Amino acid sequence: QSNWRKAVRPDTDLGLMVQTHYNISLPEDLEKAYKEAKHRFDFPQIWAYENQREQKRQEMLETYRIRFTRDTILTLEVPNPRIVFNTNNLVPLDKLGTVYPTMSIMAEWGTLEVTEGGCLFDWQKAVVSARGIVQENNIVRGEGWVLEMNEGWKLVSQGVEFTLIKTE
Repeated sequence: QSNWRKAVRPDTDLGLMVQTHYNISLPEDLEKAYKEAKHRFDFPQIWAYENQREQKRQEMLETYRIRFTRDTILTLEVPNPRIVFNTNNLVPLDKLGTVYPTMSIMAEWGTLEVTEGGCLFDWQKAVVSARGIVQENNIVRGEGWVLEMNEGWKLVSQGVEFTLIKTE
């Protein structure tokens, strides 16, 4: 095992370092090799697939931006939260934070279970869409989530934003 990291300097060419370490020889005519590889691996199909995948990703991000910035929302303060989430499906959303497509949050106000639609979460607050929000006793439901409020908490509306306040 080589200690390659000690050899890295600010001006190190990492590509050349990998090429040397793994004894990789580059073709003399890179342009020709590139064209042959494009043909061999069906480049147009790969290009179309990746463009479609990126378009779907951008549409999903726009949906999240609208959901968390222009729609009716429920904002929950979450000091000292206990959470459960899937580390493999997090979605960075610009400067807004990270969308957790599914998660559970346990806090002093109760338990929020997000099963679809996502939650914009930054370890200080959680935001979910409040479109279609309904309350029945201590259970509050929205599109893709359920909140079970602990005793002593109340759902309040402040225009298009909902939140919880402590009543005791």
